[in-house]
Amino acid sequence: MAVQQVLVNVLMVVFAVLGMFIVFRWVLPKVADLLDAVVEDQVAVDGVMVLLKIFVGVFVLGLVITNINGLIPSIAVYLNTIQQGISVVNSMVKYVEWLVVGAGALLLMKMWKKSK
Repeated sequence: MAVQQVLVNVLMVVFAVLGMFIVFRWVLPKVADLLDAVVEDQVAVDGVMVLLKIFVGVFVLGLVITNINGLIPSIAVYLNTIQQGISVVNSMVKYVEWLVVGAGALLLMKMWKKSK
């Protein structure tokens, strides 16, 4: 394997983890602040934030596994077992998006009725 390919895979893993850290440290707290200002139900805000953290973590884990498979082919069989679980969680993203949109619409209607 070429040194360049190894370096590229290692850098992809490092930047994926760094991106996850940035999202967890700065982006998601700002999203939580925005939701706190709009939604009065703290339990709903906490639930949405947990879902976002799970999906970001699973997405980054999938990227890391894909790049490690390129580095160490001998453990690819074992990492592919984890990949199956990641694909199950990723398949739920569409449904969770609709749940979040529906919950947001219900909360907006609730707030609209309350303001009248």
